[in-house]
Amino acid sequence: MDLNDKEYSYANLVILQIKRMLDNTNKEHHDFSNWDIINIALDILRIMTEISCGTMYFDEGTERQWNLFFDAQKTEDGLMFFITDLYRHSKVKNQLLNEVLNTTKGEDLEELIKELKR
Repeated sequence: MDLNDKEYSYANLVILQIKRMLDNTNKEHHDFSNWDIINIALDILRIMTEISCGTMYFDEGTERQWNLFFDAQKTEDGLMFFITDLYRHSKVKNQLLNEVLNTTKGEDLEELIKELKR
């Protein structure tokens, strides 16, 4: 076993551990890819950071995410609903981002980035 191989990195081992845990709890047996798990983990970290720093802007979508985050800690079904919800939203966001990158000019992209920073 070559421990320098990217397959045996700490991150990949954690991803495998998360996949095993999800497989044990996922009744619908949705097979998440490594990228799906990374996107979900980043969203969870973002939500935790926003909550702890108090930097989240309240609107319908963000308040819903906070509620799902807190409900996920109560039951296994709540956790799976939260993870599936984050998965669906990350897929949509990735598709939208790729669409914007492939179909717009640089100026349009700069305007979008400025809008997202507000």
